[in-house]
Amino acid sequence: MAYFDNKVGMSVKKELRAMAGLMAAVLLAFLAGCSGASGTDTASSGPANADTNAASAGAGQASNDSAATETATEEPAGETQTAEEPAGEKPAGNVPAQEEPAAEEPADAATTGEKNALASAKMYLNFAPFSASGLKDQLEFEGYTPEEAQYAVDHIGADWKEQTLKSAQNYLRFAPFSASGLKDQLEFEGYTTEEAQYAVDHCGADWNEQAARSAENYMAFMSFSKAELINQLVFEGYTREQAEYGANAVGY
Repeated sequence: MAYFDNKVGMSVKKELRAMAGLMAAVLLAFLAGCSGASGTDTASSGPANADTNAASAGAGQASNDSAATETATEEPAGETQTAEEPAGEKPAGNVPAQEEPAAEEPADAATTGEKNALASAKMYLNFAPFSASGLKDQLEFEGYTPEEAQYAVDHIGADWKEQTLKSAQNYLRFAPFSASGLKDQLEFEGYTTEEAQYAVDHCGADWNEQAARSAENYMAFMSFSKAELINQLVFEGYTREQAEYGANAVGY
């Protein structure tokens, strides 16, 4: 019995070992299967995630390309606008309006009376010298209005100093004058003090000879003592030296 028991025990132990080995194989196979499924899921999700990332990257790239396209589209517009405004040229709105030319006055706005007064003034100056005031008085004496006479004086273009000089030379041809006497006579004729002095300074008279001529004229009408003759010549505006020269010229 003991032997039988030992054999049975050994057989049972073998069976238990076999079952344990089988269970261990089954467990390993189960564990291997679970591990493979997890790897498969992970591998399956990997491509999906890659596709998702690629899709996202594609969308981002498309968005960037769209933005770049819009920017590129907008930039030529700015360049076109810049090209339409050449450098150095002001916009049309800033160009100042051109000034209209001033209306030209009529070529001849003088009245008939003014024209005739001017023609008469030219005729007078062709025959004799006049001062400005003397010419105006003469025109008014002829019947022109003061405005017509003044128009003629203003537009005749006379050199009044030269007119004074001509008057001084005319006086000296017909009568002797001292320098101061000639100046007074010219001012009496209407010349200004400046114009009269210009004539006295430029007429070229020899005032000693003028004094001698004056002394001869006095002695031709009445008798004078030397002192009286000298005093008369000084009264006429000659200097004492000129007067003495004149008295000596007639025999004193």
